[in-house]
Amino acid sequence: MNDFCQNYLNLLKTEYSGLNLTRILDPAEFFLKQYQDSLLPLANSKAFQESIKAGDLIIDVGFGGGFPLLPMAVEYSATKFYGIEAREKKVKAVNEIARRLKITNVQCFHQRLEEILFDRPTSLTFKAVGKIKDYLACINATAPVKAFFYKGANVDTEENPPPTWHHWTMSEKVTVDLTPTIKRYLFVYEFVPHGTNSKKHLVRASAKF
Repeated sequence: MNDFCQNYLNLLKTEYSGLNLTRILDPAEFFLKQYQDSLLPLANSKAFQESIKAGDLIIDVGFGGGFPLLPMAVEYSATKFYGIEAREKKVKAVNEIARRLKITNVQCFHQRLEEILFDRPTSLTFKAVGKIKDYLACINATAPVKAFFYKGANVDTEENPPPTWHHWTMSEKVTVDLTPTIKRYLFVYEFVPHGTNSKKHLVRASAKF
């Protein structure tokens, strides 16, 4: 357990305990399932490393208690990370926690995914959220977008992620063994622009972030 995890866990157990930001409060389990699980799939993804090098806009969607958002920001300290979350109390809490932990390259917003128009190259991360198809359907874009979905061992039977879906193509599937008995999968979908987007009421990513 590193200093970041220890300090983060201390805050979650004390000042922010009433917000239920995570149910995982055992130190060893927290380090494995919140910290390592936030980083290992992306560390093994060629597509994610390319996004970092290319300077893509990187946004964590539905970050909840700050995962994988804050571990990513700590690991890739030279990159700016953003988070969007529908629950305003969690946005405020994670912004405060980031400041308390002296993480300066992260910023959280109270915003819904379907309200944004991604008009610049963007990588979106999704951990412990709903079905892949449902989230892909919410993404409006006029620029290339990569969507990174963290999934558990039962994903093939529960969702059967398709190789293509509308204008999305699965470009990578990463398998990570967290332990000999715990597997994680990372599915990467890429969107290629196919014209203009007529939804003028959307918030432009280039202006928001």
